[in-house]
Amino acid sequence: MSQGDYSGFLLPPGFGVRRLSERLGKVFGVAEQDALALDRVFLDTFDWRLWQGGVVLSHKRSPREAALLLQERGDARTLTSVRTDRLPAWPADVPSGELRDRLAALVQMRVLIPLVRVSGLARVLRMLNEDEKTVVRLRVEEMTCHADGLDEPRSLLTRVILVPVRGYGEERDALARFLADELELPQAPPSMIEEALVAVGREPGDYSSRIDVALKPGVRADAAARRIFASLLHTLEANVAGTRDDLDSEFLHDLRVATRRTRSALSQIKGVLPPGVVDDFRNRFGWLGQVTGPTRDMDVFLLEFDGYRAGLPARLRAGIDPLREYLREHQASEQLALRRKLGSPHFRKLIKDWRAYLESDLPAAPEAPNALRPIGELAGERVWKMFRRVIKEGRAIDEASPPEALHELRKSCKKLRYLLEFFQTLYPETVLKPLVKTLKVLLENLGQFQDLQVQADKLTGFAREMQHEGKADVDTLIAIGSLVGDLLRRQEKARAKFRARFDDFDTADNRSAYRALFKQPVAETAA
Repeated sequence: MSQGDYSGFLLPPGFGVRRLSERLGKVFGVAEQDALALDRVFLDTFDWRLWQGGVVLSHKRSPREAALLLQERGDARTLTSVRTDRLPAWPADVPSGELRDRLAALVQMRVLIPLVRVSGLARVLRMLNEDEKTVVRLRVEEMTCHADGLDEPRSLLTRVILVPVRGYGEERDALARFLADELELPQAPPSMIEEALVAVGREPGDYSSRIDVALKPGVRADAAARRIFASLLHTLEANVAGTRDDLDSEFLHDLRVATRRTRSALSQIKGVLPPGVVDDFRNRFGWLGQVTGPTRDMDVFLLEFDGYRAGLPARLRAGIDPLREYLREHQASEQLALRRKLGSPHFRKLIKDWRAYLESDLPAAPEAPNALRPIGELAGERVWKMFRRVIKEGRAIDEASPPEALHELRKSCKKLRYLLEFFQTLYPETVLKPLVKTLKVLLENLGQFQDLQVQADKLTGFAREMQHEGKADVDTLIAIGSLVGDLLRRQEKARAKFRARFDDFDTADNRSAYRALFKQPVAETAA
């Protein structure tokens, strides 16, 4: 063990600091320093972007200093830090420098949320040699953790951290061996975040907007569909509070995606639920999509605003600034309306009724024609049919085709993508992943074409409304007009790239891969 290695141990329950000091005193000289109060808050985004990026962010406070630390997830090595009393919600809250830049790149538009707070006392035991010199320090941390929703703090195991003293590496290694071999103390992980999260009922990565429902080919289709719907409902519900409180724009985004996926599954996993149930909940989730749309529109424009401004000629940039204020005002009013609707009896009843249906007993003799079919058989059938529709619609588009043709193709491509996501666990990842990647490239092109048109149309509408309300002078109208012109030029470029993107999708290899994977039931394909 080298002096630079991290070395920490856990004291079992009942093995306190006094007993540790007594055991060490039989072998080493021991002197105890005054206890030091510690307070540490671990932060991440709701969807664990820092954790997924391999780092841990914490705000550490003691009587001596307060600092924000960014550490390696695996070994708790400090990558960068900055002194600050402030607990940040956004990278902009962090003093300028490397830490702020790294956070901004990882979290993007997401807010930083305190996950768990750890506080307590740290006692330092100094190990002395025969000359009464300190050769190693032991920092003994007795901590409890706190989190929202807990009635009382949870105790953590006492941690014993060896702090090396320069020039006394051998003594430090000898002490580490004594703790491990003689006292039989278990090793402590470098960071306490995982233990603290478990103590408060969390685990890293416990939220993701991705669909990952383990399905087996032979399961009856209605049971498999209910599992998919339940996963989507969990995602939707997980984002309601953050959407209502407007913590960041991605809560609403994920809520809307879960809503769209639910409506798509109701339509595309055909014949597995009773028609009355399908029609009822498609309409009710359609309402949810409609009432969340205006706020999302404002969010998107505010997220894109800096890019819009930077893309304008320098002399026009100041003219666009009133648009930002207009968007902020309307986002605030739309958000207030959305908050009321997400707290309404109508919304609560939708969620309650849907959950009750999903958790009800499966019928022994279902009326839906595909309910009892194996999901592996139905999945391949639905994907293959939608793939063929995409090919047919795409091949029919030429230079004279109206924009609506590309919009319809985009809808079909999104349905195909959703089906691939719903049924992904039925197929080998190595085979499915390239198909999804190729489809995403086509969807990106179609999405860009449509989104740029929608943005141009909405900005034109904003300009009219601002002029009517007296909130736009000539400079603002000119700036918005220039921006609209740029968006339409970019849309034309996206249209010009469509044929190449579709041809990359409509290849013999891609068609053969879909045919081999989906034209036959999963069980037969696997055989």
